[in-house]
Amino acid sequence: FIIKNWPEEFGFRLGGTGPSYILSVVEGSSAYLAGLQPGDQVVDIEGQDVTNLSTPALIALAQTLKTVPPSIGVVSRIEQVRLNPVN
Repeated sequence: FIIKNWPEEFGFRLGGTGPSYILSVVEGSSAYLAGLQPGDQVVDIEGQDVTNLSTPALIALAQTLKTVPPSIGVVSRIEQVRLNPVN
């Protein structure tokens, strides 16, 4: 079995030139039910470090794997916050 439309057929889109981030998640999809959220950074796929892979390279790798769908590891939404000193 070959994955042709990963990640779209599982309900999410990726973007980024390295690292790759989840751009959108379709409500009710397998990605949504797994807890993926826009802004999550993809850090591994089937245990392989992909933190520096561009989105096209990440998709190409996923399409070569035997596990369908491949397991992915993410760092949940990277947020920037402003901290003010306590006076």
